[in-house]
Amino acid sequence: MSSTRFLSNVRPFVVEQLKTRSSLLAAATTTTTKTAAKIFFSTSEHERKAHLMVNALGVDRLGIVSDMTKIVTDVGGSVGDSQASRLGAHFSITMQISIPDTALDQVKTLFESQIADMTTNIIEVADPDATPIVPHIGYKGRFFLEGADQPGHVHKVTSLLTKHGLSIDSMETSEEDAPFGGTTLYHIDGTVSAYEPLAKGFNADTIRDNLESLGDDLNCEVGLEDNITERQKVNKAA
Repeated sequence: MSSTRFLSNVRPFVVEQLKTRSSLLAAATTTTTKTAAKIFFSTSEHERKAHLMVNALGVDRLGIVSDMTKIVTDVGGSVGDSQASRLGAHFSITMQISIPDTALDQVKTLFESQIADMTTNIIEVADPDATPIVPHIGYKGRFFLEGADQPGHVHKVTSLLTKHGLSIDSMETSEEDAPFGGTTLYHIDGTVSAYEPLAKGFNADTIRDNLESLGDDLNCEVGLEDNITERQKVNKAA
């Protein structure tokens, strides 16, 4: 057989073998890449998280919230529920944050060094995405006080509510000058609730009467308004 004919017969075989090897190599590379990517995302998805409650209080200035949230996002964390308020010249903020477990010490150090003008407290809390057993609310209402400012308003109103088994969920107080001057008016506005089962003898009308009597003693208007929950609406409809 001539060398020319031999090469012509071998060449197609060699080319076909090379194509087959190339296909196998490409398939192996793709599989390896997908496997590596899967392992990477699996590790990222199951990375342990630390859940913190951060409270900061200090003299108000521009950029406090921005500075605090930057620390969280820079380490790959996120901000959940938060509340902020300004009282006089001071600013207070409470944030619930989630960060990688490995960044816990770093975040605490950053808050101490970069938010040095604020008094900061950090505590670890349970995972907010967990599903706790939440008791049903048996009663929810709004309480208020309006009248001339006197020492002890907040203490007297909240003590009476606590005596009747009501927990304070939120409360705001403020004061302002009376329209015609000479007197400072004081305002209390808040919400209360009680979980089921309600205490034996619980009666919203009785609490309301006691608050109105307290208002007469303080020369203020004090009251309680019912806020019927969806659960109570269903029960009443039945």
